[in-house]
Amino acid sequence: MSVPPLSLTVNGARVTVTPRAGLTLLAHLRNDLGLTGTKTGCATGACGACTVVMNGAAVQACQVPAAALQKRRCADDRGAGEKPPPGARWLKP
Repeated sequence: MSVPPLSLTVNGARVTVTPRAGLTLLAHLRNDLGLTGTKTGCATGACGACTVVMNGAAVQACQVPAAALQKRRCADDRGAGEKPPPGARWLKP
């Protein structure tokens, strides 16, 4: 049984990804879309290295399953701009 592709907007561009079992938003950003600015850290959502903005909220991309991506808006460090959205927390180096 084939899985239908998912459409989402990443950094303002409409993209389509084919979800695979066990993959997360982080895996799709880095492996399928080549957006390696979002880093892999602890893989448990605790460190914040993979934080992206999804539909206006800061989320840990390693914790977002591929099935939750349909029609979402996502921005990584390149597409989030200089200011985080209201209420979002960003880790500073």
